[in-house]
Amino acid sequence: MIQFTTYDLNTGRILSTKQVRSVEEVALNTPTGQGCVPAHYESKDHYVVDGAAMPRPTISPMTGATYDLSTLPTGAKLIITDPVKHETEVAAQNDTLKLVDAGAYRVRSASPFPWIDFDTTVEVSV
Repeated sequence: MIQFTTYDLNTGRILSTKQVRSVEEVALNTPTGQGCVPAHYESKDHYVVDGAAMPRPTISPMTGATYDLSTLPTGAKLIITDPVKHETEVAAQNDTLKLVDAGAYRVRSASPFPWIDFDTTVEVSV
């Protein structure tokens, strides 16, 4: 059996993995607008660049009270839920985010594909 992965030719987003019996069947099972790469890849971990499967880039999670917002990719934002459950969104920019009140904050990133987002809890003590 031949295993292969299909992907969107425009975005590189992995769409499916398939198994066929012959090389000829690979082309028959790759729809228009899609490409294919040999082997099995998961869309949660990989995407395709120039016909090669690559690991999707990750965003460094916030681990303390400050975060350099310029490290976020263009179009990304952080969604911060403070200890009283108030939610704030902060876009990528040349600035630093500083959490000033003590407590547990839920911090999530929302980024354009192909970035892998994070969702974490940051404990701040004063």
